[in-house]
This record gives sequence, structure tokens and C-alpha cells, in this order.
Amino acid sequence: MKKILTAILAAILWLTPLTSCTQTKDPEDTIAPEELPEWAGWPESPLADFEYERADDGLSMHIRRYVGSDEVVVIPSHIEGLPVTALVGWELSIYGDIQMQGTFAYSTVKTVVLPETLVSIGKDSFYKCENLTEVRVMPGSALKVIGESAFTICPALAILDISATPLEAIEKDALKGCTGLSAISLPDTVTEIGDGAFAACFALKELDLPDSLVSLGVDGFMGCKALWRISIPAKLDLTADGGPRFLGLPSLYSLTFDQGRESLEGSDYFEFRGMVGITIPAGVRRFSPGVFSAQDGASLHIWFEGDCPEITGNSPFPENADITIYYDPNTAGWEACVWKGQYEMIPEDPLE
Repeated sequence: MKKILTAILAAILWLTPLTSCTQTKDPEDTIAPEELPEWAGWPESPLADFEYERADDGLSMHIRRYVGSDEVVVIPSHIEGLPVTALVGWELSIYGDIQMQGTFAYSTVKTVVLPETLVSIGKDSFYKCENLTEVRVMPGSALKVIGESAFTICPALAILDISATPLEAIEKDALKGCTGLSAISLPDTVTEIGDGAFAACFALKELDLPDSLVSLGVDGFMGCKALWRISIPAKLDLTADGGPRFLGLPSLYSLTFDQGRESLEGSDYFEFRGMVGITIPAGVRRFSPGVFSAQDGASLHIWFEGDCPEITGNSPFPENADITIYYDPNTAGWEACVWKGQYEMIPEDPLE
């Protein structure tokens, strides 16, 4: 099975060049001044273009509202000698009700450079910025949070390089509807991705989730119709309730669970369509087929790299899917496996 999948994937890669979605950078790497990108030298936008306030602790500044009209905005790193640490939004009165409006929400800005001092991109910061094409982050960034709906419905956004930040959380709906985003680089510090964070990112093709990821919200990547390859980190909890995390992915062809995982258990965490190759590493000792669900006509080709695991839970593989199991005959337990006689099981020596 591995040889068949490898040949098919190689052909796809030859015919359709793709951009990898995760590039990990050593946080200790430094960039010499002459190697800094051109945009890192752009002048900061004038203070008159911003409404801002001191944080409650008096030690930093928060930007509430962008009131300028430039298409290119370089957010200042310091105001009145204090570091700018957050985009917090501003209060708007609608029919007597006070609502928070995102700092740049509905603006016509096209390019934004975030300062290295910024820690938080607040709720709705760039909500429905339909002309926004790129967001750059200054070297040495302190960014830790991309807030709820921060970039929701930014259809032109194509560049968001956060790979060199210490980012920890991408909150609910943060990049929902960013239909032009074909790649996203996540650092190995992200532990949480909220509900619907990347939903309807129609152009997203490949996804390597970081090793640090522990929690992924419901429908985190729902409707990512171009997504064809996903790797799942060992620490990601697959037992959380609430519904599938990967739903409505018609192009999904390859799903790989990273080395280091000892159990693969859960309920309907993945929903499949079409033919999908699934690779399960040798370290998996407990396995529940209930972690998978499928639509009618799905075909799951599952490659186990190690011994036959302990089958847990009461759920079988999806009844409406065609199941083929591949295993290494040099590993143990397959002759006595409870799946024998239920599903097609094919021994294949990876060394031949």
C-alpha cells in the first residue's frame, strides 16, 4: 500500500507544485540587518492615524482604532515611550447598544506590518477587510494570540507568515472565510486552535499541524475543499466531544498520524469522502475505529506500521465505507486480529 500511495503522491506532486504549509524556524535564529526584508524598513504610520490608550497596568499601549486612509499601514512599536502590545478595538453605539468594533474592521487597508512588541491581535481586528492581501510580522515578534474572528472574511489575504512568532492560541473563527489563503505556517508553540478557526479557507492545500498542538476546536477546518494532505501531531487530543474537527474535505487524499502517538481513540473526529490513505505509526498500541466517520462511497486504505493494536470501543469502521487494511508481515498480532474475516487485510513488506 505504501508503495502504491507513494507512487500516486509523487505523480500528483510532479503535476501540481504545492507549497508546504508549515516551516519551523529556530526561535534562536537571528537575522543580520542586511538580511532583513524590505518591508521591515518601512517608516511607521503617523500616530494621528490611530486612536490608542494606556493598558490598565500603565506599562504598555493598546491601539483601539485605525482612523487613517492609507493602503499600507506600519503599526508603531512604541507610543509615548511605551510598547504597543495589543489591538483591542473600540466601542460603537448602535441603536443605544454599545458594541465593540475591531481596530481595522471594514477598512480598505491592503498591507499591514505588525510591530515586534505586539502580543495580541484582538477580536474582530481585521474583520471583513476585503482588500487586505498581506500581514507581515516584524522579526523578534512577541505575538501570542490571534483573537476571535480576527481575520474573518478577508478573502484577498494571501500572506500571513507567523512561523517565527511565539504564538500560542488561534481563537474561534480567527481566519474563517479567508478564501485566498493557500498556505499557513504555524510555529511549534501553538497549543490551541479554536472552533472554526480555518473554516472555509477554500484555497488551503496542505496542513502540517505543529507538534505542540493539544486542542483543536469543532469544525476547525470545515469546508477546506482544496485540502488534500494533513499530518496530525502526537499530542493532539482526539477524544474531545462536540463533533468532527475535519469535515467537508472532498480533496483529502492523505492523512498521517505523527510518530510518538500511543493511542488513536475518539469519536467521529474525522469525516471522509472519496479515497483516503491513512498512515498509523508503529507506536500506536490502542486503536478505536470510531474515530473515523465517512460519507457513502468513501474508500479508506489504512496502513499500520507496527503490531496489531488493541482494538478499543464499540464502534466499527464506518459501515458505508470500503475498508482495506495493510500491515507489515514482520510485525506481530495480525494473524489473531479481530478484523480478520471482517475486512480485507493485505500484508505488505515495506522493504520489498
